[in-house]
Amino acid sequence: MQNAAVRSTVSPFSECGSSTRSFSPLLRTAAPFSDGRLIVQKKVTYTEGYRYQLEADYDDVIEVRPLCKVVIEHGSLDVDGTLKILNAYAWDGPSGPTVRTKSSIRGSLVHDFLYQLMREGCLDEATWRDMADNILYRILVEDGMLRFRAWYWRQGVKWFGGPAGDPANDKLMLSAP
Repeated sequence: MQNAAVRSTVSPFSECGSSTRSFSPLLRTAAPFSDGRLIVQKKVTYTEGYRYQLEADYDDVIEVRPLCKVVIEHGSLDVDGTLKILNAYAWDGPSGPTVRTKSSIRGSLVHDFLYQLMREGCLDEATWRDMADNILYRILVEDGMLRFRAWYWRQGVKWFGGPAGDPANDKLMLSAP
C-alpha cells in the first residue's frame, strides 16, 4: 500500500490557455504499527454549499461563444454556444434573499455553470459575465418568471455576483473524517 492520495486531473481547455484542476475522490493515509504493518484510513473528499443536483444531462444553445471548446469535469461549452451540463452536476441554485420557484431553477443552473467556468479560468470574466447575467434573465422569463422579478434578479447578480465568478472564490475541497 502507498501512503499517497488517489488523484484525478481535469484539464479544461480555455480562452485563457490550458489550466489544470485536481480533485481527490478518495484520500488514503497510512499509519504504521510498530511491527511494520500499516493501518489504512479511508477519507472522502467533498464540497459544501450545493442545494441541487442534476438527475439527467442538460443541453442548450446559449449566447456565449468561447474562442475554443471548454471542457471540464461536469460539462462543456462549444464555440457555437452548445452547452452540455452532465448528470450529477451540483449547484447552489438561486442565492440571496429570494424565494425559490420552478421558474428560477433552470436559469440558476446555467448561470451557476457559467460562473463556475469563469471561476476556473475557462471563460474570461470581463468578457462573459454580463452575458451570463443576461442569459439568466432570458431563461427566467422563458420559464415563466415575471419580467420585473427577473430584472430584479439580473440586477442582483450584476451588483453582488462578482465574487462568484472570481477564481479566488472557488469552492474549497474538504475531507472527512
